[in-house]
Amino acid sequence: MQSDIANVVVLALWGILLLLVILFIYQTFRKNRHAHLLTVGLLFGVAGLTLWAFRPFLSEYLASHTSPLANGLAYVFMYYAIYLHFEQVSDLRPHLARLALMSALVGMGAATSATMLTLDSAPGALTQWNDFAHDAIRMGAFLFGMVISFRGWRMTEERNALVEWLALLILASGGIPAVMGNYFGFKHVIDMSVYELGDMITFVGLVLLIGMYLTHPNYLYRLPVPVYRIIIYNSVGIATYSRAVRTRGMEGMVVPDQLMSMSITAVSSVLSEGLQVNAQLRLIDVTRRVLLFEWSKDISALLICERGTYFARRSLKMLLSSISADLYERLAAEAVNVDSKMMAQLDALVQAAFPYLVFIDEDTSSTNDSGPAAISSPDRT
Repeated sequence: MQSDIANVVVLALWGILLLLVILFIYQTFRKNRHAHLLTVGLLFGVAGLTLWAFRPFLSEYLASHTSPLANGLAYVFMYYAIYLHFEQVSDLRPHLARLALMSALVGMGAATSATMLTLDSAPGALTQWNDFAHDAIRMGAFLFGMVISFRGWRMTEERNALVEWLALLILASGGIPAVMGNYFGFKHVIDMSVYELGDMITFVGLVLLIGMYLTHPNYLYRLPVPVYRIIIYNSVGIATYSRAVRTRGMEGMVVPDQLMSMSITAVSSVLSEGLQVNAQLRLIDVTRRVLLFEWSKDISALLICERGTYFARRSLKMLLSSISADLYERLAAEAVNVDSKMMAQLDALVQAAFPYLVFIDEDTSSTNDSGPAAISSPDRT
């Protein structure tokens, strides 16, 4: 009877999680807020839970090897993808030492699972190493995510960051019962298996995390770093669009751009002549300032921020790809006339690509969270 109830609970969890993941994927694509690694990770999670939910209906081989397939493969890759997602949130590239450690744990989980699948009865030591890989990468992924979320919440004091941190805390806590069962011999808590208890806690955390991303898909592209200015250059290196911005929830600071255009054009020209190639700047990293560049044939976009991240670069790419053919031709022209209508169009594209940025009125150095409407001088570039 207890086993039947447990199966019903797992089936209910599977159905709810599957529905949430489908809605999440639909919402992120509808809002053009693709977070591919997070999506792949959630799909691995659904695959693992599917094995547990339908275990009574699987073949004898699959039913007897559900643990290495689900815990040692599907869940391990889910945690790895979630870890990589938070690396993208925090930096342009994953930290090498962290990446090496997490990749080693994935390799351990995959190798021990593959070995267990070929054996009729796996040795206890092999099972323990498989459990260790699963538990370690789980705790590593969620604890790292908690650090990134807490840092974002401290900087912006956004409610979404706090909800994300709480969800990750619950997800990390969901691994504690399994650790108690695997390494300390505690198998039951009030007539419930510690593993079932861990699954229930994990499910609550996943629902909270996916629900937050589902209702706020723009949050996937948040920039938990100070951002100062966005500039678009035309084919001859003239700044045709320039806006002072700040990250929503953070204090703003106007970075002057009077000399920026000439300096960048000069650096690009010197490199092109010296290296005998058409040099396109990609990244300039100076003390507490990073200049990110993206190019689209005859125009380029520049983001000035305190630290570059993967999603900052992705937003720049989104900005350039969203420029219509007609607007692109006008921007790329050597003699471009930027009027208020063109500025309004570009403002809207910037706001769509960077939903967590706020424009700063440079005439008064005031800020307004309402977005483009806060700009009082749309003609000035």
